[in-house]
Amino acid sequence: IILIFPAFRRLEDYTKQLYITEENALFKTFRYFLCHIFAVIIILISYKKDEKGIIVPLEISREDSDPSPKISFNSFMINEIDELKRKNIKKRKLKSTISLLILSANGLLCYLYRLFFNYADKYFGFGKQSIGIFFDICFYIFFSYFILNQKLYKHNWTSLGIISFIILILIIITTISIKDTNQIIISIGYYFFYSLFFSLYDVLGKKYMVYFYNTPYFMIFIIGIINVFLLLVFDLFAYFFNREISGIII
Repeated sequence: IILIFPAFRRLEDYTKQLYITEENALFKTFRYFLCHIFAVIIILISYKKDEKGIIVPLEISREDSDPSPKISFNSFMINEIDELKRKNIKKRKLKSTISLLILSANGLLCYLYRLFFNYADKYFGFGKQSIGIFFDICFYIFFSYFILNQKLYKHNWTSLGIISFIILILIIITTISIKDTNQIIISIGYYFFYSLFFSLYDVLGKKYMVYFYNTPYFMIFIIGIINVFLLLVFDLFAYFFNREISGIII
């Protein structure tokens, strides 16, 4: 496992040099979500592994011949319980589907935002390790508190104080070195929304896994399928009607 990442990273470098001579942000976004689909490999491995060791939930015994102590239910109550169970399963599936659609939309918004400002690193790159990290910390704390109901303890506040102090120094140094007020203001606006979208995406993903007890691989796989489909549909229209904005097929 330790060798997988460097091996594939090297393969990626060679592939880019040979075949991806003209990189564009839309194709990069498409590749990102396409990679999500390969999470199905982990899902299949996990499913195969758990086939023999799966835990079957206990069911209400309906046979009076069973000598073990049990609660007696008549047929009407059993049917009511089964019907209620089916309704709860349907509601849970519906909520799960809506949550995955919201996550997919949020994830796509993150990368479309970066796609729209594809020149951001060129003009705003100086604030990535200072202003960007500051907003990351603020939004992760905010969303974790209100969405995940996570509390912060003394050691969290201590770390936060130290990091904020260092980031403040970096921001001051950056501001003095740039000497362009407009560029700094635009950079603050850019990283504010950048951190907002990405941190919300991560926290909502955590909320989904905690609430629905699904693996991150399942969540990633579904998000990948939805967003790859949407990007392909968009690029089909772009390719045939306005090739200037096409970035995948072309």
